[in-house]
Amino acid sequence: MAIFSIWALHLHTDTEDHLFEVDGEHPGFTKVTTHNDPWNIPIYTQSIRVSDFGNVKIPTIQAVVDATPVDHETLEWDCRYYVLEVLEGCEREMVIDDDDSYYVEAIDILGSKRGSILRSSACM
Repeated sequence: MAIFSIWALHLHTDTEDHLFEVDGEHPGFTKVTTHNDPWNIPIYTQSIRVSDFGNVKIPTIQAVVDATPVDHETLEWDCRYYVLEVLEGCEREMVIDDDDSYYVEAIDILGSKRGSILRSSACM
């Protein structure tokens, strides 16, 4: 028996929350977007701050999320890879600066987490 980590991206604004994640298992993952605050989810355990930015970038972030594919081919691909791929897309689109101290620290932390551990959300 294992406790699996479920990774999601949480985008918090002054007016709403967005939670971007993939649900399911290989090869049937699907993208899910909800407007929940992870603090209100009973099994929530941790957030890792990724970056701070203004509301102007929200449409760009949504476009990156929409453009990030779900990988049904790679057996090891899961929600952890999805979160990291969305973050890479945000970096490419200059939503996140690759030398932002929050981002650098978050990538180090996220890169060190492997396997079945805790439920987490990266916080944007």
